Amino acid sequence: MNNVEITVPSIHDAVHHHRSGNLAEAEKIYRSILAEQPDDSDANHLLGMIIAERGQYGEGEALLRKAIGIRNAPEYHLSLGNALKDQGRLNEAGNAYFAAMNLKPDLPEAHACLGTMYQALGRLEEAMAAYSSAIALKPDYPEVHSNLGVILQSLGYPDEAIAAQRKAITFRPDFPEAHSNLGIALQDQGCLEEAEAAFSVALAFRPDYPEALSNLGNVLRDQGRPEEAIVAFRNALDLRPDFSAAHSNLALTQHYASGFSNADFLATARDWAARFGIEGHAAPFPNPPLPERRLRVGYVSGDFYSHPVGFFLERVLPVHDRSAVEVFCYSNNSRTDG
Repeated sequence: MNNVEITVPSIHDAVHHHRSGNLAEAEKIYRSILAEQPDDSDANHLLGMIIAERGQYGEGEALLRKAIGIRNAPEYHLSLGNALKDQGRLNEAGNAYFAAMNLKPDLPEAHACLGTMYQALGRLEEAMAAYSSAIALKPDYPEVHSNLGVILQSLGYPDEAIAAQRKAITFRPDFPEAHSNLGIALQDQGCLEEAEAAFSVALAFRPDYPEALSNLGNVLRDQGRPEEAIVAFRNALDLRPDFSAAHSNLALTQHYASGFSNADFLATARDWAARFGIEGHAAPFPNPPLPERRLRVGYVSGDFYSHPVGFFLERVLPVHDRSAVEVFCYSNNSRTDG
């Protein structure tokens, strides 16, 4: 009688499935390993990653913390930090990233993750420093070059931003996000044809990329091609119906295209409100009516710079009766100019 050898899947088999994107099979093997060896740190860590990335943060975080308790490895802290960041627990995520850096100061991924946390917090100078440290440790790090380019663009260094995106593409030519980010930087510099080409390359690598489609629509509109822009915005919305920015871009661009009437503008605005607006009536303000108190009026705009809204508003603000009205202006745009 021949003996049949039964092969038991190992952690290496699970990692192979994990890297191949076959997460269900990887999870199955990790769980079978933990049923026999509950204190296998790698199985706890890798299963925790899968569970957390699926949005089951409670179980995922518990597994990651258990792995750290078994073996204090820097990569375990990074995974915990990413799970915490995805939940919006940014300060806790930062603590996890710093723990990884304390264990291995020359770990470029730790500096990169710290940069994403600072970026999410809006602490752009610190994000730039963290990304620069990651690149110093790992010069061929395309994702970090691209992230650094976004930061440089936000801080008002357009030439450096373009150079960073081009460097990301040099290290990873098939990087659609970097091509799209390059397009944004080029568009802000007025290089519209080059920007269009960058967005087109991004879409060649990733046709189902709604952000690149919306960005392409913006540059087509800026080139005076609103009908083509509208097609791009609608394609973006077909891919991602909850893409409010693309829908807003569509509403604006219809005003520049022929063949659209006031009824079309209203229908698009109502469609936007149905998808993204607040239902019902606004709640009454709790403050008591005081006729003798000056009325506070707030203007909110992303166009308080050399823009038609800014030009028109210049005539509006001075004619308020300041004895009766107190005026506030809130800019929701970081852009500044003369």
